Amino acid sequence: MGFFKIKSKEEKFWEWFVNDEKFIANWKNDQDAVFQKLIDKLREVKKDLCFEFGPAKNGKQEIVISADGIISLIDSVKALVGSAPELKDWKVTAFRPRVGTDIKLNLGGLEIDNSDIYFSFLESTNNRLPLQFYIKDYQENDKRYMAAIFRFLDFALGEYDVMTRIGEIKITGLPANHKELAVHEFSKLPDYFNRKFANS
Repeated sequence: MGFFKIKSKEEKFWEWFVNDEKFIANWKNDQDAVFQKLIDKLREVKKDLCFEFGPAKNGKQEIVISADGIISLIDSVKALVGSAPELKDWKVTAFRPRVGTDIKLNLGGLEIDNSDIYFSFLESTNNRLPLQFYIKDYQENDKRYMAAIFRFLDFALGEYDVMTRIGEIKITGLPANHKELAVHEFSKLPDYFNRKFANS
């Protein structure tokens, strides 16, 4: 009597991905359809998982599986990426990687350049790094600013480190005398971060 192995949700996702690889690879010509199908399939694995396409390098297109900053999804991302088969034309990456700090972001009409952002350190009570951000022309009741800061952090430090090593975040406006204060340009954040966690 034979035994039938029940496929996991992760295995079912990659089976679909391989079978529909040509459809997915054609995403630039049918973006809405491909993106919607990928989101639907990811949500069959775990609600709120998402993805991004990274740049193609060495003949491989990158697909990034992301927790979208939701800490409770870390294990789900690791499980899905860890179960990925060997793919000839794709690189599968867990969490949004670092891409640098030279970024200009437009978030729902809110435009912020990295040069508009400064930071300082808050008092730490654990092994996380709490940060105070100062943003030029900041509007206190506009929630887009917090969303923008998290995107800038992902770009600068990578999604996984932001979720596991960044603590409390506060935002305020950039004071006119900021050059006289102990604040730092946003572009310096990765260096400070790397030094703090160099031995951990």
